[in-house]
Amino acid sequence: MCAVWTRSWTRYGDDVVDLQVREVAAELHVSAETVRVLIRSGELAAYRLRGTSGRWRVPRAAIDDYRDRQTRIRNDPWVRTRQRRG
Repeated sequence: MCAVWTRSWTRYGDDVVDLQVREVAAELHVSAETVRVLIRSGELAAYRLRGTSGRWRVPRAAIDDYRDRQTRIRNDPWVRTRQRRG
């Protein structure tokens, strides 16, 4: 199979390869540092590659899960009406 390179992710045939931090940032419309914070906090599932200075890869399913959680939070009336501390 030949590799097809696209702007937001890499595809090999029908299998989507996991995204880099900068690609995730572009897709979520946030900075790369925000993506790293989400990874460190556990809100976004990711793994580190060995031998590449600890670069992160994020599975496409993790991005979809994150988006679903954010949509549920935005649509939850309890979250919108709850009073904030401080």
